[in-house]
Amino acid sequence: MHLGFMGMAGVGKSYWAERFAEAGFTCFHCDDIIASHLRAELGEALVTVHDLGDWMGFPHQPDFAAKEAKYLTLEEQTLRDIVRVLVENDDPDRHFVVDMTGSAVYVDEDLLRELRRQMTIVYFGVSEDAYSHLLEEYIARPRPVLWQGIYHSNGDESPEIALTHCYPRLIAHRTQLYETWCDVKLDYHVHRRPGLTVEAFLEQVKIGTT
Repeated sequence: MHLGFMGMAGVGKSYWAERFAEAGFTCFHCDDIIASHLRAELGEALVTVHDLGDWMGFPHQPDFAAKEAKYLTLEEQTLRDIVRVLVENDDPDRHFVVDMTGSAVYVDEDLLRELRRQMTIVYFGVSEDAYSHLLEEYIARPRPVLWQGIYHSNGDESPEIALTHCYPRLIAHRTQLYETWCDVKLDYHVHRRPGLTVEAFLEQVKIGTT
């Protein structure tokens, strides 16, 4: 069984990937792999996902577009490398979980199709009452978020105010893409349910794919 976790930054993908790793799955954290490429190339001390967020910055900053493009290039390279591992795996008892980034839906569509052939892609949904919390977390402790032209400022407002009305638009845009490319969607109240076990999580996935 190979699983790919897809959804907005901060929604819980990495938490569940670690839960599956503890259950014996081989785990790929895409942000960690991207950070390792950037460390080697730039010589910067990028270790955690928040280090990546600090490096990328916010969409109103002048160098954001270049860093966004660099990140997406490395993301595509990372996912192609993971696909190669999955294709070459000949151990039926070895299971993989891929903690995809929130921006995975922006990579080449042929690559997304191949990912779907190799994995069951699980989309971690977000309820509207969680939007403000995710935005607050993003501002306080940035994660690498690709905006792909969704961010716009009215010119006379602060970047923080602009983010408050652009962030819901980003989620709406992403939601359409996530629902297009996933095999199953887990609603927010499902994957955030207290006490949910790996076994119960898998049962929800099986229900969603039948």
